Amino acid sequence: MSYPRFCQETIRESLKDTPITIVTGARQTGKSTLVSIFSKSTFTFDDWATLHSAKADPEGFIQQALKNPWPIILDEIQHAPELFLSIKKAVDQNRQPGMFLLTGSANLLNWVQLPDSLAGRVEYINLYPLSLAEIMGHQTNWIDNLFKQEISDVFSRSSSAPSLDQVEQMITKGGYPEAFKREQSSRREAWYASYVKTLIERDILTLDTVENPLNVHQLMMHLAISVGSLLNFTNLALKLQISLPTVRKYVHLLELLCLCYRLQPWHKNLGKRLIKTPKIYFNDTGILQHLVHLNPETQTGILMENFIFNELQKQINWSETKPQLYFWRTSNGREIDFLLEDRQGKIVGIEVKASATVTSSDFAHLKALQEDIPQQFLAGYVVYKGENFLSFGQNLYAVPVTWLF
Repeated sequence: MSYPRFCQETIRESLKDTPITIVTGARQTGKSTLVSIFSKSTFTFDDWATLHSAKADPEGFIQQALKNPWPIILDEIQHAPELFLSIKKAVDQNRQPGMFLLTGSANLLNWVQLPDSLAGRVEYINLYPLSLAEIMGHQTNWIDNLFKQEISDVFSRSSSAPSLDQVEQMITKGGYPEAFKREQSSRREAWYASYVKTLIERDILTLDTVENPLNVHQLMMHLAISVGSLLNFTNLALKLQISLPTVRKYVHLLELLCLCYRLQPWHKNLGKRLIKTPKIYFNDTGILQHLVHLNPETQTGILMENFIFNELQKQINWSETKPQLYFWRTSNGREIDFLLEDRQGKIVGIEVKASATVTSSDFAHLKALQEDIPQQFLAGYVVYKGENFLSFGQNLYAVPVTWLF
C-alpha cells in the first residue's frame, strides 16, 4: 500500500524554479518511490556498475546523463560525492530549473566530504518516516494554526481524525513504510534488526571509518535510553569505554544517516542557544522501541515524547509558518518539552503527557515561560491522551493527541 507524501508538492514547486533539488532522509523512508513520479531518467548508485562509472568519469557521466529528459534523478548520491563538482559545472554552464533531482540517505548539508555547498543552486527537502497524517490521508495544518490569534481557529477535531488506538498503534509500529505494514510485532522486530545491522555494517562505513561497529550499536542503545535527556558525551564515553572524540564522531555519523536529531535549547539571547547542551531524539518511535525493547504499557512517556518530536518535525516540513523547534530549560530545573518559534519571534510551548488526565500543575512551567516572555509568548499546550480540549488559563490549553491530525 502506498501513502501520500505531503512534501510532494514542495518538490514539484522546487523543480519549477531551482536547478538542483535534493531530497534527503534515512534509508527506507520512501525517497526513491517519491522522486520516481517526477522522471524516468533515474541513475541509482546502489547499483555497482552505475556507481563505478560515475566515479571513473564524473564529468562524462553527468554530460551523458543530461541527454535524457529532465529532471535527472541521481539516487543515493552520497555514494558518489565526486559528482557534485561536475553537477555544479553543468548547472553553471546552462542554468535551468529542474535539471537535477537527487536523493541521499545522509544529511548532505553537514557532510564534510561534500566538495561544494552548491549554494544558490539547490533546495534541500527532508523526507521523514511516515506521519500519522499521511497514513490517515488527511493533510493537517495544525502547526500553522498554533500561531493564529483566534483560539476558535486553532483546534477543532477533524472528522477524519484518528482514534487513540490508532495513535498508539503508530507509536508502536513507527513510520517506516515497510515496518508499518507488518501486523505481527515479531516481523517488525525482524525488519528493524536487519535495518540497524545494514546501517551499521554498510551504510555508516560509506561516511567514515568505524573501528568497532559493535560500539555504534551499543551507542544507539544508550542514546535510546536517554531520549529526551540532555546529551552527555562524557557519560557515554565512560559507559562505552571509548574515547570522547570517538563518541562524538559516532553520534555525528548517526545524525548524518538521519537516525538521530539534536534538539537545541531556546534562550532569549540568540548567541547562547548553540552553546548550551542539546537533547537527542530518534527519527522514529519504531526503531526507538526496537533498540531498548520498550513496553508501551509501562514506558509510554519516552515513546510519546519522541513521537510528538517526530510529528512536529514532519508537520513543520510542510507548514507555511516553518517555525524553529527547540526545548526550554532553566538553571533551577524548569523545563518545557518543545518550543516553536516563528520568524517574528513568537513562541508556542508544548508539553507532552502520556496520560488521559491533566491538571493545573502540568502547566506550571508553561506559566513560568509566559511570565518570562509575555510579549513573545502566544500560547502553551499540554498534549495528552484525553478526549477534551480544555482551557487552563489565559492562552493555556490541554489538547488531545488525536486532535493533532
